[in-house]
Amino acid sequence: MIRKRHLALGNKGLAEHSIQKLLLQLAHNAGSMGFKRKDVYEGLQHVFPSSLTQDEKLRKIGNLLRKIVKEGFITKTISGKQWIITEKGEQELNC
Repeated sequence: MIRKRHLALGNKGLAEHSIQKLLLQLAHNAGSMGFKRKDVYEGLQHVFPSSLTQDEKLRKIGNLLRKIVKEGFITKTISGKQWIITEKGEQELNC
């Protein structure tokens, strides 16, 4: 039982990393125009379990955005209404 739980946690980390890569690709594709949270939701809602509500998916996306901002992969534009990929984010995407 412990082993299954460990594997599940490992898969969660892998899934989160894959979603992070998708988000970085979206940021890269958006270029200097940047992207909004709505764009992330539209682009990534299919990667989350269908059992989650829209609010739960939005919360997960918000948590992921905060995480990759903290890691320095994306940053807000000057207006503060969009995110853009950073040089560090570009490097992470190309790994």
